[in-house]
Amino acid sequence: MASNSTTGDRESRDSTRSGRIFVALLVCVLAVSLLTVGLAGPTLAADSSVECAAGSGGGPVYVTDSGLEVADNATAADESYPAFPDAETVSLEDVNVSFSAAGPADLRLEERSADFTCVAAVNASANDVLIGPAEGPGMTINGSLEALSFGPLDFESDDAADLTYDANDSVTLTIDDTGLDEGETVAFESLGSDTIDAEVDADSNGTFSVELPAGDYELALSTASSGGGLPGLPPPPPDDEPAAFEYSEIALESTEIGAGEEITVSATATNVGEASGSHTVELLVNGEVVGEESVYLAGGSSETITFTTVLDDAGTTGISLGDESVGTVTVTDEEPGSDNSGGTDPGSDDDGEATPDPESEIDEGSETPWLLITIGLLAIVTAGVGVAYSQGHLDPYLSE
Repeated sequence: MASNSTTGDRESRDSTRSGRIFVALLVCVLAVSLLTVGLAGPTLAADSSVECAAGSGGGPVYVTDSGLEVADNATAADESYPAFPDAETVSLEDVNVSFSAAGPADLRLEERSADFTCVAAVNASANDVLIGPAEGPGMTINGSLEALSFGPLDFESDDAADLTYDANDSVTLTIDDTGLDEGETVAFESLGSDTIDAEVDADSNGTFSVELPAGDYELALSTASSGGGLPGLPPPPPDDEPAAFEYSEIALESTEIGAGEEITVSATATNVGEASGSHTVELLVNGEVVGEESVYLAGGSSETITFTTVLDDAGTTGISLGDESVGTVTVTDEEPGSDNSGGTDPGSDDDGEATPDPESEIDEGSETPWLLITIGLLAIVTAGVGVAYSQGHLDPYLSE
């Protein structure tokens, strides 16, 4: 019994010791793994489209006073001597590329040259990071990126990738110093897919921003002047000039008429715009509308309009078509066909009324034969004188 008990105790102690050794080994493995990950930093997935960013760190780290950390994996520790022109910026003067941030941010520089920049593990969520390459526009990142590579942007429509990125979430890129004019449109197109088809306009400084979706894409950037733009969307045609109307060949049939007579006014209305449109032509007499006519004309076409109206009031009358003066018409008191000489009829008084003829009044409306009566009286007188002479009654008068 004693021998069996001793053997059991020994086996129990061996089992406990083996368990402790296993746990210790496991803790060591985990510690080494965590230390390795901490030193190496995050790595990109093997299938990332940004091949230049496939490194795992190990280069010198430059830290600005503002808290920006740049791990330079493109050089050995003794091959690059950075400058810090201000509290927010680190500049690698051998290739004239700089990085700036107003507060804590970090990235890993994987490849750099005068015409190419490649960064990885970019954390610019709290503070934007500005990348200023030696040649080409600057790039400001707002958000997080697994990787980003770009060279000088020429905005040519050549189906070549100008920018490549890999992001787990959407990210905003602001590109400045582009040399573009204000209002010039830049098209972003993802190569190999239709996922990204966007257009943005440059501001007065030639700067523009674009929000890019999560994923890994190669982008071609182009402007309309280079033949770029979204597929199937040609530049819109210029807008037609709106309809506008003018009058010509204005004619006034007469400039002097009698009261109650008609005048005729005609003119040609022309749509001098490019778009079709309607217009109402108004005839005005002394500023009052007395007639109107509507026309609908295509751009560049014309139509003749004619108005006829009666003028009753004597005097000088102004005639116009809308705001366009036609002229004046003199309206007289005489009715059509009257004598306009202004003389006085000899058979009329000062008021123009006819003066009655006394003899005419005697002859007219009277049935008395005054001529016969006069002849009869002359015959009687003659006969009386003859009888008195024959009887000698006139001799005393004649002898004297």
